[in-house]
Amino acid sequence: MKLISAHIENFGRLHNFDIDFNPGCNSINGHNGWGKSTLAAFIRVMLYGFEGENKRSAPENERKRWQPWQGGAFGGSLVFAEAEKTYLVRRSFGNKASEDSFELFDNNTKIKSEDYSQRLGEELFGINSESYMRTAYIGQGDVITSTTDGINSKIGNIADSTNDLDSYEKASERLTELINKNSPRRSTGALYKLKNEVTALQTTVRDGSVILDSIHRLQDSIATKQEELGAIRKKRGLISERQKKLSEYKDVQTILDIHKRISRDLQERAENEKALRAVFPKELPNESDIYESVKSLNRATMLKETGKEQEFTADEDSAYNKLARVYGKNTWDITEHISFVKKWRDREETALREADRQADFKILQSRLENAKSEIKRIPTGAFVGIGMIVFAMVAAVLALVLLPSVKLIWTGIIISALMLTIGIVITLLMFDRHNKESRGNLDRITAEIEALEAEISGYIRKRSEIDKAVTSYLAKYGIPFSQSTATQELMNVQRDVSDFDRLKRKQEECRQKKEEEKELLNSVSSYIKGLGFEASVDMEEQLNAMLKDLNALSESRKLLRAAQNQLKDYEEEHNIEKLKQIKPVDEELSLGELTEELVASDREIEEIQSTLRTYNNQQNIMQEKLDTWEENRELLSEKERRLYEDEKQYKQVQLASKYLTLAKEAMTAKYMEPLLKGFKKYYGAVTGKEAAEYVIDANTNISVDVAGRMRDIRLLSTGYQDLIGFCMRLSLADAMYQDEKPVLILDDPFVNFDREKRLAAEGLLKFIEKDYQLIYFTCH
Repeated sequence: MKLISAHIENFGRLHNFDIDFNPGCNSINGHNGWGKSTLAAFIRVMLYGFEGENKRSAPENERKRWQPWQGGAFGGSLVFAEAEKTYLVRRSFGNKASEDSFELFDNNTKIKSEDYSQRLGEELFGINSESYMRTAYIGQGDVITSTTDGINSKIGNIADSTNDLDSYEKASERLTELINKNSPRRSTGALYKLKNEVTALQTTVRDGSVILDSIHRLQDSIATKQEELGAIRKKRGLISERQKKLSEYKDVQTILDIHKRISRDLQERAENEKALRAVFPKELPNESDIYESVKSLNRATMLKETGKEQEFTADEDSAYNKLARVYGKNTWDITEHISFVKKWRDREETALREADRQADFKILQSRLENAKSEIKRIPTGAFVGIGMIVFAMVAAVLALVLLPSVKLIWTGIIISALMLTIGIVITLLMFDRHNKESRGNLDRITAEIEALEAEISGYIRKRSEIDKAVTSYLAKYGIPFSQSTATQELMNVQRDVSDFDRLKRKQEECRQKKEEEKELLNSVSSYIKGLGFEASVDMEEQLNAMLKDLNALSESRKLLRAAQNQLKDYEEEHNIEKLKQIKPVDEELSLGELTEELVASDREIEEIQSTLRTYNNQQNIMQEKLDTWEENRELLSEKERRLYEDEKQYKQVQLASKYLTLAKEAMTAKYMEPLLKGFKKYYGAVTGKEAAEYVIDANTNISVDVAGRMRDIRLLSTGYQDLIGFCMRLSLADAMYQDEKPVLILDDPFVNFDREKRLAAEGLLKFIEKDYQLIYFTCH
């Protein structure tokens, strides 16, 4: 398989990037940050798609890591040759795998091809992405490799016949997980925990034999205490019966004492009601009538106070009398007054328009004089005709004097006569036109003057009429007419009339309030007399006293009715006469002493019951322990059986893991020698030394013999680790890809080599480019 070209639309930091690949070694040199690792990742993603789709962080999730920096379409295309055919693959990527698209074309015909699917890398090389990354994709700092089941399967050339090696790693991991999970030696192992549980249960079951003896002893103690409790309860019943009889007699005496108290209260309340009723000499007044009378007094007080506020001051009295002499007899109409105010405003506007027309009249007179002067003026156009006449006469004279022949003289005279005629015509036409225009202008001005004189006369008549009307109106109020003061006088009239009306209304309101006050006081006085009382000076206080007495009487009657009902109900509830016949009880002990004996009995009963509750609680606890013991016996049997079965299964899993490892090692051991041979070939090409000290085991792990002991290559220097890893990758590639060779992508794997080894490795690249197409990324 060979790469021919690549186009990156947007991938990481690369945008609209194109590159062509040659057979052999393609060295791509760029500074750090140029995008070498981005291009290498693009080639792998075009073959296998993204890794780490379920990771959250961008460095681990390749889809997030290689999102275009500048935005835009995410993806590109790759042209490659395989099996004598050339293909074009296009991929575009979205935010998730379901949004991705894949297209494959025959690059020569541009027709879609079905030779490969979007699992392009797996179908081309027969291995998954992880195996590809461990062989043909050599990244900087990731040179050391190890095999996978896919690599082992590919090397063994058994991928087409069995899935055993492909499934070995998963099966081995699962068996190891089961062994660790069920280990009898680890504290987290299921067998270890189960053994501890069985041991604890065995101890618990052995200690449970004493529970039955404890339960029997508790049952005997409970029976003894219950007998004691029965005897004390019988004694308490006798005491309670004696107490009941004595208490019933005490209750009868209490009922009779209460009946006496209720009867005494009833008598006191009846006497109190009688005394309160005697306050009123006649019928009881209505409470609402008293309230209305109080409201009337309050209204009278308010009228008196507001009436005083509305009484005329000395200035108001003087002003009222003065205005009454002028306006008291005449009826004043506001509408009429407003009409005269409007007339006077019209008169002022008329005077203003008249003054404007007088100014216009003077202007027209001036224009009239100018028009008359214009008639006498020679028109400007006439000077042209007069000039031609003068010129024609001068030309005729000059022709008679200066011209030599008669013919020329007559010619000059004819021309002069023609000019004379034209001059006369022009002069006459100009004068005629001037006279018409001047006369027309004079007539227009004269007509305007006549119309203006008529308009001014109308204004004068209108002013005269308004002056007469206003003079007559003001005379009604004794005000002389003057043009200069008419406006102010009209305003004064309106103000004076308004003041007169206001004072007149105030006087009338004051009079009405005094009359209403007098009526209210007389009404309340009559009401009080009707109740059988003499009206006092402070009638409101007298009425409030009545209300207080009335309320006291009403409350007394309520208490009296309540006492009557209480006595009636009490006598209905208790047969007083029968109770009076009950005889005293003969009892040697008092009620208090009987109560003390009952309390003592109750105390003994409570103590015994408390002891019984303690015994019962202990019995319940022991019964629960007994139940738990029975459950633990059954549980112990179950766990012992389960422990036996789990230990048996654990041993079977151990054997399965052992035999699976042996089978895998036996299967992979057959290609250990070809891998070691290929490794030694490349190791020797770089170092010039034999690799006799290196060994590859059945798990394709490589070790080095140092001082008689096999050492892990990770103990060597970084440069040697990268050297061994690089040679091992080339050996794996040779073993895996014996027919169609993949493209080897090298992301500066020699960065840790010293100068000698780097030069040798560069020579090795020239050697292997005969079999492989190489893409070498470096910043050197």
